[in-house]
Amino acid sequence: MSDKIKGHASVIDSKRELMLSGPIAKVIVRLSAPTTFVMLMQISMSLVELSYVGRLGVDYLAAISLVYPFFLFVSTMSSGGIGAGITATVARSIGLKKKTHLSEIVSSGAVISLFFGILIAIVFLAFGKHLFYLMGARDSVLDAAVRYSNIAFCGAIFIWTFNGLASVLRGIGSVAPPARFALFGAPIVMLVTPTLIVGGSVFGGIGLIGGIVALISYYAIGSIYLGWEVWKLGIRMNWQVIGFGSGSYFRAILSIGIPSSAITGILNINTIMLTGIVGANFAPQVLAGYGAGSRLDLALLPILFGIGSAATTLAGVNIGASQFKRAIHATWISAMLAFITTGVIGVLAAIFPWFWIGLFSSDVNVLEAGSLYLTVVGPAYGFLGIGTVLFFASQGLGKLKWSWRGTLLRLAVASGGALIAVTAAQPFWIVALAIAISYVVMAAVLSKPFWSSSDPQTT
Repeated sequence: MSDKIKGHASVIDSKRELMLSGPIAKVIVRLSAPTTFVMLMQISMSLVELSYVGRLGVDYLAAISLVYPFFLFVSTMSSGGIGAGITATVARSIGLKKKTHLSEIVSSGAVISLFFGILIAIVFLAFGKHLFYLMGARDSVLDAAVRYSNIAFCGAIFIWTFNGLASVLRGIGSVAPPARFALFGAPIVMLVTPTLIVGGSVFGGIGLIGGIVALISYYAIGSIYLGWEVWKLGIRMNWQVIGFGSGSYFRAILSIGIPSSAITGILNINTIMLTGIVGANFAPQVLAGYGAGSRLDLALLPILFGIGSAATTLAGVNIGASQFKRAIHATWISAMLAFITTGVIGVLAAIFPWFWIGLFSSDVNVLEAGSLYLTVVGPAYGFLGIGTVLFFASQGLGKLKWSWRGTLLRLAVASGGALIAVTAAQPFWIVALAIAISYVVMAAVLSKPFWSSSDPQTT
């Protein structure tokens, strides 16, 4: 074995040893902090784009608002759905000391990412205009939505490649490269986005699509950089081993990635249903207050994705190495870290709700509704943290049965409870209470596989 190959192996081995025997809390922080930073940078880039698109006019803002939920789902699917399948499969391979199989996993993951990237582009090119029309877009709003969508989803293939490669690195325990790229790349995107959208002293700007062009360029260049980082670890593409047989890594990735994507989709449906229920049964100020309050739920996602992805990796590596007790122990430490972090944020939000709601509106009725929401739901944020992290850990196990049950129960309790409340003409705080209870229920259900010190894969 050459010195270069030995060097690649030693890097992976050192990370494996850290995850199998290092101080768990320290390892979780080391794995989660860079990933959280990457998520925060991605959100910041989107916020900068949104703020400058708003200066172009209401029609353009409405157009991007129609496209963004689908674009966000694609991004989430590529990182927390299929990407989670890649991370978990890589992590278990590392735990099993099957480093030579990494080329097969990366090759399979690359084909899957390319397939979904191309498929989604074709779907939105063919049906995007009809979809946005059904959502109420007309005339200039429809034209703008289609133009933005075409650029966004044709370029989304780079988001798939970027998140796929980042998922490989997370599975190995190498989380620094994506964070390094975000540290330098994201500020550049945020600097050039305003000029690309509204223009500057020299450059006239390209309008609505300026921000998405900058964002897609970020992911395209980032894909090259992360590909180089994977290459540095001695991992090469191996197209000859790709297949769908019983031992195929296609099956391993998709068996986690498809259900995870579906679960994420159900949670998005839950959000849409709740928004519709509140909007149809309460005053616009209550809907605005609910929207402002629930944005804090979404603002917790970077923290939870960071801790959760660390839980996926630690559970996968330790399950692969047959260290079942350590896998469970690491999962619960991750869950408790999420509980404390999100719980403290939630309690502070419940005590001082006006501080957050006031960022979005000064209307008295909006402040009242939003404050009521956070007062009721905020104390349950800790359970949202537990449930989310246990979902990620279940991906590491490769067993999502209890995640399915917990997600469906969360949907039933939150949306079902809210619907019953408004049918019975109950006040808004009852709807908020249903949402809070749904967080507790999901956490309780997802904890089931992790109460035993035996192999949780058999639970």
